[in-house]
This record gives sequence, C-alpha cells and structure tokens, in this order.
Amino acid sequence: MAPRGKAARSTQACPPLSEQGHQQVVDYLRLAEKSAYPEIRRAALEIAKETSKYQRRQGARVSPTLILTLDLTLGVVVTAACWYAFLHYSERLAVEMTSISIGVYLVCVAISLFLSGHLSQANFMKVLSWLESRVKTRWNAVLGKFGNRQPQDDGRADGANSSPQK
Repeated sequence: MAPRGKAARSTQACPPLSEQGHQQVVDYLRLAEKSAYPEIRRAALEIAKETSKYQRRQGARVSPTLILTLDLTLGVVVTAACWYAFLHYSERLAVEMTSISIGVYLVCVAISLFLSGHLSQANFMKVLSWLESRVKTRWNAVLGKFGNRQPQDDGRADGANSSPQK
C-alpha cells in the first residue's frame, strides 16, 4: 500500500510559486489563442493580464509595509524641513526650498512605489516627465530673469510713462 498524507506530498516535486504563476498566465493565453469565441478570448486575456499584475506584486522584493513606513517617515522629514525653512529664511527662499523638497519627495515616493511593484513603468515615467517639465519651466524662468539684464532707458526720467495728472 502506498503511503498517503504528508510523506506522499513531500516526495513529489512541486515547482516554485513564481513558476506556477507563469504557467497559469501561459495557460490563459493558450486558451485565448485556441478559443473560437471572442468573449472567451477577451476574458482569458484579461485574466492573464490581471494574473500577471498580481504575480509582479507578489514577487516584489520590498515589503509594502516597509515602503509605507519609509514614505511616511520621509514625508514627516520633508514637512519639518519646510516648516524650518519658513521659520528661518525669507519667504521667497523658503517657497523655493519647499518646492524643491516636495518635488524630490514625490520622485522618491514614485521610485519606492515602482520598486515595490505598486506603480507601473508607464506611470513612473509620467512622474519623471512631470518633474522634467517642471524643472525646465523653473530653469527658463530663472534664465529669463538674468538674461534680460539690459539698461532700462525708456524715458521714465522725464515722466513720459507716468500717469497724467489733472
């Protein structure tokens, strides 16, 4: 009589979970390929896509709890830095420092979410392109201030641009 129970299960070779998940996605794709019905094809492709997303999240190397803790800690540090900047620096400089620190914080959060599998590559690239456009806008504003430094001789000395008095 063959042994049953734990001993029988431990002798059988069981593939790792990541391999099982990959095989499951492949099976759904084969089902979609072989099916004659478009509804079954669409459903199988959708299930394969969702299974693939789930497997990526489960296979993430960084714990979601660790990511949440790090992001919250970094958020508290950025908030404290912004508060400190407004207490000890001029308003204009504090606003600039706050803007930069919030931008860096958002990029750090995006990187951590991307590495943990909670943010897709497309959305990660959207965050980076948003930051790039923001930096370019600010850089052009700074260059505009310093690039237009020409002597202003527009006739203000003789009162030509002043409002008429009655």
